[in-house]
Amino acid sequence: METPTASKIVGVLAYSQMAGDIGCIYGGAGLGKTVTLHAYAEQNPSVWIAEMNACSAAVASALEVVCEVTGVRGTAGRPVRMLGDIGKRLKGTGGLLIVDEAQHLRIQALEALRAIHDLTGIGLVLCGNESVYARLTGGGSREATFAQLFSRLGKRLRLTKPGKGDIEQLADHYGVAGAEERALCFDIASRPGALRGMVKTLRLAGMFAAGEGAELSADHIRAAWRDLGGVE
Repeated sequence: METPTASKIVGVLAYSQMAGDIGCIYGGAGLGKTVTLHAYAEQNPSVWIAEMNACSAAVASALEVVCEVTGVRGTAGRPVRMLGDIGKRLKGTGGLLIVDEAQHLRIQALEALRAIHDLTGIGLVLCGNESVYARLTGGGSREATFAQLFSRLGKRLRLTKPGKGDIEQLADHYGVAGAEERALCFDIASRPGALRGMVKTLRLAGMFAAGEGAELSADHIRAAWRDLGGVE
């Protein structure tokens, strides 16, 4: 199922892969970004997802993650060697390297990713929270340190909140038909957790309804939201 927001994400990924360009997808959590990234990777050839975290902030550790997902072996801990081997592995593939949770990376690690793009000509998409784009733009100051990387950015997509179409499509998918039930979906999706929170709530509400042999109701949705730790 591809929601309107997912379609926008796919648009950035597809463009970046076809054009061999650098893209950036950034914004709030719970909007289906990571799920869409993995769905795109499963449906398209030569797409790799490198998921970063606090432990992969430095150049060497970030490149080790890229080596792991692209199948490059035997060069751990040697950044220059890793960069060269990654370049050999990816050049000519027409592929796409997606870097998720890129907000954890130091600027030097981001520059190393740019170097992979330069060496291979493949697409590169940096994904993460609001700070990803802020760092690429020098926090709005466009400092010289960031200028080269910022100038390479092609398509950029900011994710802020779920759209009406996203919520309605998911409500339809989970069989939410009543006006009161759908209003609850909109309310839950507007809270922290966004679409992710809504989906988890509807899944649990469906279990409650099935256990009673009843149709999904507003009471089931409220009970599921409370059970998951939400506040009405």
